[in-house]
Amino acid sequence: MKGWASARYVSQPTGGTDDSANSEQVAAGILAILLGGLGVHKFYQGNTRNGVLYLCFFWTAIPALLGLIEGILMLLADETEYEEKWADGSILGR
Repeated sequence: MKGWASARYVSQPTGGTDDSANSEQVAAGILAILLGGLGVHKFYQGNTRNGVLYLCFFWTAIPALLGLIEGILMLLADETEYEEKWADGSILGR
């Protein structure tokens, strides 16, 4: 029983991942899927210009389609790919 109690508090290596960057990626991806038509994920990422662009054209459903695609790609991207392509709020990672 003593071995079980001490093993419970052993810290596990995280493999070099940063939880805050990963949670930002997940939040942006979920916002893109759920509210991408309004550009909420662009505002969250700090790209106000693209957020306003999405907001102006939300009635065409094109931003909603782009938001769905972007959200899926954000969630499937690894951390470095997200930082290179998506973190700045660019449209479709460009």
